[in-house]
Amino acid sequence: MQLAKAVTIQSDEPLSKAVSLIEANGVGVLVFDGKKYLGVIEERTVHLGGGDSRSTHCKTVAIKTPVLLPSVTASEAAQAFFSGRVKTLPVMEGEKLMGAITRWEVLTAMRNDGLFAGHSVRSHMTSPILTIDSKATVSMADGLMKQAHVRRLAALSNGHLVGLISVFDLLRAKTGAPARRPQMREPSRSHVDPPISSFMKTQVETIAPDASLISAAEKMLDKQVAALIVVDGERPIGIISAKDLFEPALYPKTAGNVLVSGLSDVEKLSADAIVAEGQTMLGKIGQSVVVEALTLHVKKTGKEYYVSGHIRGPTLQLSATYSDFDLMSSVGAVLDELHTQAGKHKHTGMEKRKVSK
Repeated sequence: MQLAKAVTIQSDEPLSKAVSLIEANGVGVLVFDGKKYLGVIEERTVHLGGGDSRSTHCKTVAIKTPVLLPSVTASEAAQAFFSGRVKTLPVMEGEKLMGAITRWEVLTAMRNDGLFAGHSVRSHMTSPILTIDSKATVSMADGLMKQAHVRRLAALSNGHLVGLISVFDLLRAKTGAPARRPQMREPSRSHVDPPISSFMKTQVETIAPDASLISAAEKMLDKQVAALIVVDGERPIGIISAKDLFEPALYPKTAGNVLVSGLSDVEKLSADAIVAEGQTMLGKIGQSVVVEALTLHVKKTGKEYYVSGHIRGPTLQLSATYSDFDLMSSVGAVLDELHTQAGKHKHTGMEKRKVSK
């Protein structure tokens, strides 16, 4: 695979310097203690963190990640990105840093290897998409993203899509990056909590639900965007991200695949149990609906586990979320909800087939 230039920083440098590097380069910053790799810092790290970035050392917030070898394949890189929570990974040979791989290199390699063939946007998108009014403030968007554990919100005005606000945009809002600094007209309140319209992207890239994943990947690479809003006519019905596009590299077109991502090293001890519960649930619904994969993503905020689950098939896409202080309880609740939704889909699908005849 082609490698990207790595952006690095030493562990005792202030977080504020890493923030500046992220803004300047648009990729994660790799943190080193001398030649020893410690982890990566991305906008998500800053978004979820607190405190003064000028007095916080990079080593205290760096996220531990897998290290890729120069011989890594597209499928192996996709697996590493899908299982983790970052967008930049180091490529090392021993202690020597060879470069970095971002989602752009992975998408390019997957396209070249033909891994998107036969897949549609509808089968991999997340629906519905979380929205926010374009007049809302930065703090409102910040709170909603943290509460819902999402990276992006679609901005609406009178029901129409007018923009997209992301974690990266919020980072710029918090740091007052000159490139996106808003023009304030009301110094009293706006300087403290400006509207998202001052920072959101108004040039939103969209795609139809029945478009191919190849088209989605080409558009992301061409426009250098990490997500596309899925629209039915002019109505936003979902979102598809670069991470969603990694899925075709992870499983063949057979039923019964369970993919789990987001687990920490300690939480991975529960991975086999989570997969077993997922396979049991798929076995229950497999008689009536065709399922290509079940994906479960885990995020831990404080002591609470937030689990999102998606079932995907040729004519099927179901989603459910749940949070609890116990990991397996969250997983169980998500699987129960997906099972219920699949039962409803079975009856709806039968009715549709009868009508079509």
